[in-house]
Parts: sequence; C-alpha cells; structure tokens
Amino acid sequence: MANGRGSASKLSNRRLTSTKVKERDGRSSVAILISGLMFGGGQRVALDLLKQGTKHPELAIQLLLLGCKEPSLERHAQTIVDYDGSYNSFQTLTHAARQLKAYVRSSRPEILHTHGWDADIIGWLATRGTQCRHVSHLHITPDWLFSPRYKHKVRRWLTRRAFSPRGTRVIAVAEAVRQHWHGVLPQNSGKTVVIRNGIDVSRFRPTKTSRSRRPPVIGTAARLVPAKGIDDLLRALDLIAEDGLKPQLRIAGDGPLRAEIERRAKQLGLADRVTLLGRVQDMPAFYRSLDVFVLPSVTHEGLPLALLEAMATGLPVLATRIGGAAELIGENREGLIVEPGDPQGLAAGLRRLLTDSAFRKRLGQNARRRVLQDFSVERFAEDVFELYRSAW
Repeated sequence: MANGRGSASKLSNRRLTSTKVKERDGRSSVAILISGLMFGGGQRVALDLLKQGTKHPELAIQLLLLGCKEPSLERHAQTIVDYDGSYNSFQTLTHAARQLKAYVRSSRPEILHTHGWDADIIGWLATRGTQCRHVSHLHITPDWLFSPRYKHKVRRWLTRRAFSPRGTRVIAVAEAVRQHWHGVLPQNSGKTVVIRNGIDVSRFRPTKTSRSRRPPVIGTAARLVPAKGIDDLLRALDLIAEDGLKPQLRIAGDGPLRAEIERRAKQLGLADRVTLLGRVQDMPAFYRSLDVFVLPSVTHEGLPLALLEAMATGLPVLATRIGGAAELIGENREGLIVEPGDPQGLAAGLRRLLTDSAFRKRLGQNARRRVLQDFSVERFAEDVFELYRSAW
C-alpha cells in the first residue's frame, strides 16, 4: 500500500484555517468535504450546494478539500487537508483524518457532508468522538462493492464501520445507486434517502437555430477513463458507417485514455470524424453544437449531470442502462436506453436517431420538459437542506 505522507499538497499551508461558523449569527453550520484532486460530477454538486446555501440565511456552508489540484475549487475552499489520493493506504487516510479532526474541533461544524469514498472514511474517522454529525453522498455504482480482491474486502469492512446504524445518514443520487449499495450497507436501509441531482436549467437551453447539420454531430462529455465506454462508442460509429452514416463525434473531457482513444479512432478510420476537445469551459455552447448526445458508460455511474444538461438543452439522448439513467429516460419518450458494453446496441440507437429527424425533435422536447419539471438545482438543494434540518 502506498504511503501518502510524502506528497503533501502545495496548498497545505491553508489547512486548519478555521472559522467558528457555528457561533456566527446563530446559523447552522455545514462543512462539505470532497477531493480537490479532480473535477467531476461530485465536485459540481458540492459547488452547487455551496452556491444555493447563500440563499438560505439559516445555513452557513463551507467547502473543505482533500488535497487540491483544481483552481476552480481552491478559490471556494475554507481549508485544504494534506492528501495525495492514496486511499488504499490506511496511514494516508488516518493522517488526513487527524488534520480534519483538528479542524472539526476548532471550527465545530454541526454536520460534515462527505462526497466520495475517501472523504467518507476520512470524515468518519475525523468526527468520531465529536458532536459533528455525518452525512454521506453516494454518487456512483462502484464495482469494488462486489469484488473478491482483498483490498476491496477491506474497503467494504471500513465502509460498514463508517456507515454504522447510529452514525452516518446517507444520500443516494438515484434509486439504482441505493439498491447497488444495499448489499454492503443493509443496516442503513432505513436511513438512506434518494435525492436526485439537479442542474441550473437557466444555463442549458435549446439552440434557437435548426439542428439540421450535414453531417450530423453527436457528442459525449466524460472523463476519459475505461468506465465511460468511449471505445464502445467508437465501435458503434464504425458499424453505422456501413450504412453510409458518418456523423462527427465531439468528446468533451480529458483523462488518462486520451492517447489510446486517439489511436483507436485512427485504427478504425475515424480520425477525421472524431474530435477530442479536452476540458470544455463553455458546456452550454458544447451541447448546443450537437444533434444527439450519447452516454456509453459501462460502470460507475449515478445520475449523470452531463445527461441532465444535454436533456435540458433539448437534445435526444442515447444512454446505457447504468446507474440512474433509466430513471431519467423513458424509452422512446426522452431518449433511448441500451445495455452497457454493447456497441451493436449503440449503433442501432444511433441509426434510429440519425435517420428520423421528427423522432429526434420529439425526444429532445420531451427531455427538456422532464428536466424542467423535476431536476432543477433549486429543488435538489432544498431537498438536501431539508435533510440537514431533519436528519436527527
């Protein structure tokens, strides 16, 4: 196991910078803890809660980071715990937990709201023996919950200890996520609530111009990691080319598989039709540049924000049956659902969407309506804040 002590964050001089929020104006204090070593859906959710909290004068919400490599998170952080991401090292976890416990004792938040497994374990260790209550936010459906590997058995044991019957309250972002975790956390069934993600629907709007582009443009937004199934999408593009369908593919996101995806696209003869954009700053403009949005994930999904954003933009969506996707998309109503790891299924979905513009338009209109009705960030935040008020 790795030892995380040797890779202290360059920003660690800010750790233990404390504000005694509980004493300020009598407000209830909440500390949100999440990794600062990456930027994904969980980090977006944390920032949304921080922003929405400013509209609730009874709450004082602060952001705590486990390490930091993201300037977009750093400027919002109250404190940064020295952490390098080596979550397989118990020494690393306990080292971070000691720092966090000192902060909890100094700042005295009433609730610590953790996002991500490492934050859950560090948060649990840090709040033991304190009056601070623990809320965990489950965002994904990880494979390690059922893996026979020894290190994963240890992770499950630690998780059961952390999510004890009298301790942690749990939020799952979808019913599928709650069910996925149930086998590991059966004692928490009555304390796990489903609060589905929300987005700022005012930012993601349909384009005012026609989407009748030739060739059509499909897109996805994801970290470039195996769980996102980008290779399946490339194979699906190769399959539909046999029917004369040659859409452009735009991929928003970056990650360790970028070079491999570029190599694979070239191998399949798709290099001139596949554009890897890296991290995109203007995501609303990205979605408006598309005709179809595809989420080909094979594992590790919860309730994907990218899917919600694409739907709010009025795009027809094609997604795999992972996590809560099927809770968002009614088949032939807001989009199409296929099984994960099935390039032929993705190809069939793309054929239907690319050859029937009326069908695409109807799905896109239904998708936007669905998000507007049920998935605003205001609704999401209010549900979380209500849990804060009534959790214990």
